Amino acid sequence: VNIIYTVNMVYIAESRVARRRSARKEEMLAAALRLVERHGREGLTVYRLAEALDVTPGALYRYFPSMNMFLAELQAHVQERVLGLFLERRASWTGTDRVSALAGLLGAADFYLVLEKTAPRYAVLLGLLIGDPRRFQEDAGIALVAPSARALLAELEALFARAESAGALAPGNRRERTLGYWAALH
Repeated sequence: VNIIYTVNMVYIAESRVARRRSARKEEMLAAALRLVERHGREGLTVYRLAEALDVTPGALYRYFPSMNMFLAELQAHVQERVLGLFLERRASWTGTDRVSALAGLLGAADFYLVLEKTAPRYAVLLGLLIGDPRRFQEDAGIALVAPSARALLAELEALFARAESAGALAPGNRRERTLGYWAALH
């Protein structure tokens, strides 16, 4: 009985620790978004972030092994939030007729173009990630970021598939269309 009790207590303690750690990471990501919103990409430094969180710069490395991995988690965080908002909005684009299918594609463009007003923190960072020609991510962080980027683009590609199925668009390379459409919005 004591063994089971001890195992349960360890599990509960780890769960509590994991929840606190996760909440602290979320707090750090939110502070980073505020810094980028106020000061741009250059404003996001380890020292400025530590100051905003009232911790030492070294404390950040307990949660993230490097600034590159922090940036990767920040980028993935933003992309996942944007994907969630996009999916909420996409739920209202129903119908299989030509007009509805095209309306979905226009809705996707509208979603992105008004993101600056509906989710300004996410829009600022997403714009920097896409519009800045400098490389934001190193190779180690790309693996963390790629799934959420692919998921967002897959949703847009699905809208092109729907438009093709409805006869609103001639069959074509959906991936090319998706990337071209996405690039044109920037």
